Amino acid sequence: MILTQEVKIYLTPNTIKYYLNMGYIGKTRDCITVKIEDLPKGSNYEIEVACDICEKIRFSTYYTYNTITKNNTCQYTCPKCSVSKREKTNMLKYGFKQPTKNISVKNKIINTRNETPNYYKTTTEKCDITRQKNLEIKRSNLDITKWENYKKLSRSYFKQSKKIIYENWNGYDYYDNEYIKPYLNLNTQDMKHPTVDHIISVKKGFELGISPKEINDVKNLVVTKRYINISKGSKIFEVDKINNFNLNDSDSILNIVENRRVDTWEITFSTGIIKNVTNLSEYCKNNGYKLYSLNAIRDNRIKKHLDIIKVVNITNNHIKNK
Repeated sequence: MILTQEVKIYLTPNTIKYYLNMGYIGKTRDCITVKIEDLPKGSNYEIEVACDICEKIRFSTYYTYNTITKNNTCQYTCPKCSVSKREKTNMLKYGFKQPTKNISVKNKIINTRNETPNYYKTTTEKCDITRQKNLEIKRSNLDITKWENYKKLSRSYFKQSKKIIYENWNGYDYYDNEYIKPYLNLNTQDMKHPTVDHIISVKKGFELGISPKEINDVKNLVVTKRYINISKGSKIFEVDKINNFNLNDSDSILNIVENRRVDTWEITFSTGIIKNVTNLSEYCKNNGYKLYSLNAIRDNRIKKHLDIIKVVNITNNHIKNK
């Protein structure tokens, strides 16, 4: 039974018409007192109710109360009494708390199964399909987890390599050989702004089992304009230049990376000695020079760093894969 007799509600643009038709007076946002029986049957207002069997008091929404009592045509029972009531009904009707323990009910179920064509076959097939779907979901979740971990590690290695790439960059776009260093002054969202690109994409590296460290190695990173990077996506431009290239062979792909252009730097010392190096960053680390100082000499911002007086990038074109 319902113990709450009235509730206070606020009129809204959605409810004001309903309550005005019920004889209530008010404007939008007004608080009015409404009788329980005047609430809409689907109302979610909480009301105080008592179980018709054990008389235990509890709170329930008006909608739930109407659903259980079938709009006041049945008793309202709490969950515990509802189970007891169902068991009593089953005892009276079947002689058991659970109908399936009754022999006539059990035989009826068996007969229905036998009379239904391909019942067991259909059931088995459904179980197999369900089992297969569950396996696919597990595999999919596992692959997603592996992919997320791979991307996370890749981002870490990419940050390290990106700095080295820009430090050793000669200013040319790797794909169309346009000199794009001045474009660094553009907005980073500009389509011509230089960006670092993977020759072999991170996604392809994951598919082929290439380690995150290897896929983000400086040998696999190049500088290109933003719009080329976007349009390229996960494609490998070098593929068009190589005959008999196997896209599913990780060794074949990594050969592209190994054979791509390597910048060569010509260093002139104050003693007159000229030396060519291919990894300026590594050369500085091993010989006690500062990379930013050599870059400053290259750009004519300073004249000398220790015994080095001139630094020139003598790589004008990409080394083509042979």
